[in-house]
Order: sequence, then structure tokens, then C-alpha cells
Amino acid sequence: MSQIIFMKKTFKSLLAIVIMLILALISLSTVSAANEKKSVYSYLTQNLGFSNAAACGILANIEKESNFDPTCVGRDSNGLLSGGLCQWNGSRFSSLKNYCSKNGYNYLSVKGQLSYLYYELHMNYYKHIYNYLKNVPNTAQGAYDAAHYWCYYFEIPASRATKAVSRGNLAKNTYWKKYSSNAIENVKLTCADNKKTVDLSDSTKISWNNAGKAVKSYTVYLAKIKNGKADFKSAKKIKLSRDTHSYKFNLSKLGKGKYSVYVMANASKTSESVKSNNITFTAKCLDHSYTSEIIKKATAEASGLRVYTCKNCKETIKKTISSKAQAAVPSIKTVKVTSTEKDKIAISLKFSKKVSGYECFIYNGKKWQKVNCLPSSRNEVTFAGLSSGKVYKLKFRAFYDSKDKTSYSAYKTVSAATVTEDVRITSISRPSKGSVGLSWEKVPGADSYEVFAASSLDGKYKKVKTLGKTASSCKISGLNSAKKYFFKIRTVNESKNSKAYSPFSNIKYAVAL
Repeated sequence: MSQIIFMKKTFKSLLAIVIMLILALISLSTVSAANEKKSVYSYLTQNLGFSNAAACGILANIEKESNFDPTCVGRDSNGLLSGGLCQWNGSRFSSLKNYCSKNGYNYLSVKGQLSYLYYELHMNYYKHIYNYLKNVPNTAQGAYDAAHYWCYYFEIPASRATKAVSRGNLAKNTYWKKYSSNAIENVKLTCADNKKTVDLSDSTKISWNNAGKAVKSYTVYLAKIKNGKADFKSAKKIKLSRDTHSYKFNLSKLGKGKYSVYVMANASKTSESVKSNNITFTAKCLDHSYTSEIIKKATAEASGLRVYTCKNCKETIKKTISSKAQAAVPSIKTVKVTSTEKDKIAISLKFSKKVSGYECFIYNGKKWQKVNCLPSSRNEVTFAGLSSGKVYKLKFRAFYDSKDKTSYSAYKTVSAATVTEDVRITSISRPSKGSVGLSWEKVPGADSYEVFAASSLDGKYKKVKTLGKTASSCKISGLNSAKKYFFKIRTVNESKNSKAYSPFSNIKYAVAL
């Protein structure tokens, strides 16, 4: 009897141990699935650049396919092997194995399968899926649409129409609720100077999108490129608030060189951060800004020396002053505005032969300020760091260094206009038969607006109207009924010596009544 009681106790103990082991395995499996889910989500949003909604759609499908178990392998009704997170089937499963083998991955690992997923989505056959998910709205409905499309065209399970709806609802009602509030969207960094060389006297501005409510702050990383590689270990870090989506670099403070920049969006509710794309630019002096100084005066016995030093890159130019007594009256013959931009004005000069150099001044509204002193070997100068849509007064004088004396010419003055900010057509209408009406936003600094029309988008545009600075709309009449017309406008900022034309606006079209 005691032996039977002992056996019952032993059986109960063994049963308890088995139950504990099963519970432990279930717990480990749950933890493993949660970790894999986190890894997949991070890869989808950071490496593939999907929005939260698109990622939720894919997660819903992976849950139903493999429950985030990369070692999940089975056979379909046709006897073909399926395996991995997405249950790649038949030849696709073989392709996964071959890809991982060639690229040093274990085909049963999450890392290898996600790398293959990236490869597969960028193939022509699956590119439409990638493009579709990249463009779904980052909303609950976007999560549903992403899951539905992924199921229908990527997974293609049996009864896909029914399963696509089920997975869409899973993405919308479960995954979106989890990730929409604490996930960071993809960060896209833009810069007009990307891959360009920028003058040290200028600045360069980077901008990025709002990466969502979960962002606590942004960090800008700036590294100098040395021997073809960005040294981000010693990168300059600029921490900015969550409401800041741009940053301007003062290039003269950075110094000349090639730079790489990216932005990190830092999360508030999770430990995850999202890294943007990189942009690069090169800073160097394209138009030196010099100060000059006579280091040594010339005498009857010895020549002198004037040294020009660039304020930005510290480059120096040394010019000898003749020891011979020479009578010379320097002069500037012509000053011409050669180009204008939103923040720059370029000037060319012609001067007499007896010139050692010349000085450049700008009027700041209160007084004349000397901004450059150039040797006579240069006959073009750029004024940078200006404001858009303004008219500036500039003046110049030449000088000649002779023994014990520097002679100056009379001043030559010129006024020049900078280009305004871009103009935008806001609406187009058909107010009456044979006419089209345009409206636009007024642009500060615009003296007039020029309207151009064409009969096709890429056709030849002809100027049809010029309107004054107060205009914000116009009516173009005399058009042919039932004919399509395309319109664009630009601003003109005018000074005594130059006209500055803005880039053309967006194009709008209408079919005349």
C-alpha cells in the first residue's frame, strides 16, 4: 500500500515538473517571438524605410505565417517546402537558402531572412509591392491596406481574399494600436547642397520631416570625411528639440573640407531611435574674401610687400610693390552685374592697367562697409549672405601701390537686385468664355509678375501678361474654347542696374470654356 502511495506521489511530482517545463518553454517561446517581432519592426522601419502603418501590415502577415519563428518549416499541399518568417515557398525558399549561403547568413536566422526580404523587394518582380507600401497613408486604414496588399500579392496563401481581410483587420486593430503611439516614422533628410561644393562664406541648411509624436528630440551628427570615410566617432553632435526640423551650418566656422551629415530621431516612449539618410557637402573657398595689408613699404632702394589674406580659408597672396617711383592714377572703367541669386550678387569690373587691386563696399542702410579687397588678377567678385527680394547698393575703388604711396581711384557705384523667394500659383479658374483666371501668393520684394502660357506641358511658353507688385491674380482672355492651356509665372525684382528673375512657379492648366 505504501509503495502505491509512493508511486502516486512520484507521478504527481514528475507531472508537476513536466508542466513546469512546458510552461517554461511556452514562456521562452513567447519572449523569443516578442524579441523577433521587435527586430523585424525595427528593420522594416529603419532599413526598408517603411512607415508605422506599412510595418504593421507586414507584421500582421508574419504573425499568421510563422508567428515570428524564423526556423518554422513545413510542407504545403503540393509537397513543396515552405520556411522562414514569410514562409517562402518552393523555389523562393531555395532562393532564400542560396542568397544566405552567398552572403554569409544562416538561412534560419532573422538577420539573413530580413536581408533576403530587402533583396526580394528591390527586384523588379516585387518592386510594385515595395512601392505600394511606401505610399500607404500612415494611418489605421493605411495599416489595413498594407496588410491586405501584402497578403494578396506577396504571401498569396490559399483563400487569400478572405485571409487578406482578416490580416488587414489584425494590422488595423492590434498592431496599429500598439505601434502608432510610440513608434518613430522614417526620417528623410534633404539639403539643396547635397553632393555639392559650397563657398566657405555661405551657410548650408539641412531639413527633415516631422517623424511623429513619439519623437523626444533630434540629434544632428556632423563628421569630416577623411580618406573617403566619415569619422563619426569624433562627430559633432547638435541636440535639437522635437519641434525643430532644420539646422543651418556656418561654413566659415567649420573650415574647408568634405562633410557627412545625418539626423537621429530619438524616441520618447521606447529606447529605439531612427537614423536618417546621409547627405554630403564640400566646403571650400569658391570666391575668396580678402583683407589686405602693406607689410613692408617700398623705398628707392628696396621693393615693398602687400599681403592679401582670405577671411575664410586664410589663404594668402603676396604682391610686390615696386621700388621705382611711378606716377599712376588708377581707375575703374566699368562695373557690371553678371548674375543674381536669392542670396548672392556677382559683379565683374574693368579697370586701367595701373591697378594693384581694388576694394569692394556694400551699403548696410546706415553706412558703407568694406567687405573685400582683391588683387588686380581678379576681376570678378561675389557678394554672398544677402537677403532675397532686396536691392543693394555696391561701390568699388581701385588702388595702386607705388614708392611710399598708395593712390586711389574715384568710386564706381552700382545697384543690384536679388532674386525673390519662389512664387506659387494657388488656383486656376474659368471666369468666362475664352478666358482663364490665375491667383497666386504675393511675394515680398517682387516689383512685377510675368505670366507665361503654352498649349502643352512641355511646349514653348510665351509671356502673355506683366502685372505690378500689388497683383495677386489676373485674367487671360482671347483663348480658344475647349482648348487646354498651361500657365506658369515668375517674379521680377528690379534695380537701376539689373533685373532679378525668380524660378518659374508650379504649372497649372485649364480647358478654356
